[in-house]
Amino acid sequence: MAVQRFATTADRQERVTKRVWDAFELEQKGRLAFERRLREKAIARDSIAALPSSDKPQWICQVCGWIYDETVGDPDSGIAPGTRFEDIPDDWMCPECLVTKDDFVLLSV
Repeated sequence: MAVQRFATTADRQERVTKRVWDAFELEQKGRLAFERRLREKAIARDSIAALPSSDKPQWICQVCGWIYDETVGDPDSGIAPGTRFEDIPDDWMCPECLVTKDDFVLLSV
């Protein structure tokens, strides 16, 4: 109804209608991708319980579920294996979702 009222020619109405459908399809794709990511996170969280516990503490990102294991460290970010979580610089970020240390909680001891 709004398209017919404000797009005064048939050509404009067709262009506006196409753009609306394109936006709708993009929103649907985004929703499906978001729901798929939520399912993947749920599967990952369920599998965390099945992992053998490390002798060193593990910290989990509350946003994306990435686990910082002190035994492994984060070599890609320059954090050597064996580095305690408390010794990681405050400006370090989660390699998955780029949040800060404040968004991590202790997973195991």
